[in-house]
Amino acid sequence: MSAKALTKVGNPYLILCEGFQDRHFIETLLADRQISRFTVCSTWGLVQHSGNTHFQESLDALTGLTDFEDTLRSIIIVADSDSDPETAFRNITAQIAQSEEIAGPPPRRYPVPTAPLRVAYGKPSVAVVLIPWADRPGNLETLLLDAVRAERMDEMECAEMFGACVRASEWDIGPQSKLMLRAYLGANHPPNPEVNLSKLWTKAKIKKLIPIACPAFNQLASYLHGFDATHTALARDTGVLS
Repeated sequence: MSAKALTKVGNPYLILCEGFQDRHFIETLLADRQISRFTVCSTWGLVQHSGNTHFQESLDALTGLTDFEDTLRSIIIVADSDSDPETAFRNITAQIAQSEEIAGPPPRRYPVPTAPLRVAYGKPSVAVVLIPWADRPGNLETLLLDAVRAERMDEMECAEMFGACVRASEWDIGPQSKLMLRAYLGANHPPNPEVNLSKLWTKAKIKKLIPIACPAFNQLASYLHGFDATHTALARDTGVLS
C-alpha cells in the first residue's frame, strides 16, 4: 500500500484505522459492496506511525487537511478489540478526549462516543468500530479467519492441525489469530509463503484465499452501508447536521 500522506479528506466520511492491512481490507470491502462516500486512511497516512496508540496525533493532524472544515462530516475510528473490547474502547476514547481543540471557526472539540458503534455528534461526528466486533476480543486476523473457516475449511485443515500441535488455543486470541492466519496463507501459497495482507486483494492468484464477498464481513459492511443515512437522520434530530 502507498505510504503517501493524506492531504485532503475528499469525502464526507473518513475511516481512520491502525495500519496498512486494515486500510487495504476496508477499501476492498467498500469496493466489493459498492459503498461510497468514504475515504480510508491509516494513522501512518497522517502521522507516519501505525498502531492504536496514534489516534490522538492523527485526529490532531486531520484538522490541518485542506478540506477538513468544508467536507468532513464524520470520522469512524476502526481498531482491534485485542484481548478486551472494553479496554480497547476506553483507550481510543481517552485519545479522542485528549486531542487538541479544533480551531474552527467555531472553536470546538471532537465529541467522544459513549459506546462502540454509537455516533457522538458534532462537527465532525465520531464513532468507534472494534474488529472483529464490539463484543468480541481479537483483531483483523480473527475476522479474516471467520471467512476462511466459512469458505475454505478444507484448505484450513492443515493450519488447524499445526495450531493444535503448538497449543495455539492456549494463547491470547490476538497472537493466536495472527499465527493461524499466517499458517493458512503460507501453506496455501507455495510460491511465496510470506503473503502480505496489505496487498492480498490486489493479486488475482491470492485474493481467493480470503473471499471478500464472504458473509463473515456482512456485519461490518452493513454498518458502513447504513452509516450515511443513519448519520444524516440522527444529526438532523440533534440539530448539528453539517
